[in-house]
Amino acid sequence: MEKELMVTEKPKVLQFWNSEEEKKKWKTIESDLVTLICECGSLKSELTSKDEDVYQNNKILLLKLIEIKDTFDRVFLNLESKEKDMDKKTKIWMGNFRSICRLVERILKEEGVVPIEAPAGKAIPGLHRIVETVSSKELENDTILEEPEKGYLWHRKVLRKSIVKAVKNN
Repeated sequence: MEKELMVTEKPKVLQFWNSEEEKKKWKTIESDLVTLICECGSLKSELTSKDEDVYQNNKILLLKLIEIKDTFDRVFLNLESKEKDMDKKTKIWMGNFRSICRLVERILKEEGVVPIEAPAGKAIPGLHRIVETVSSKELENDTILEEPEKGYLWHRKVLRKSIVKAVKNN
């Protein structure tokens, strides 16, 4: 069952600006509107600029957190072979350092930072920076042999490219 739409209001009569006083009011309103439109444009531009500043500051902070994580990872890698010979106190310290590293990793993850992956095991232009190449008949071009520095994405944008050593056959 459909209901009919009923309009119960009578049309409004539009008033024209006839007198000089009414024309002045209209000019004032028009001038105020133009001023407001200009101010809105200016504020929008300023907001865009501030957003870019915040983005850049966040990027710098996230890159510093990644540096801290990299440093912990290097320490853990260097001490990995010596860990079985460590005394109890040193192992406790290493556990504390691992906890701090996990905290940094959690913060990065919460901020949308994820490691760059290469599921096919090959360097991807734009995501990986090849700093050294090695010839290998057994492997295809661009196969990653080593990743001295992990790369990261931030909300699907490259925050830092992975530094890799890859295969390059002539």
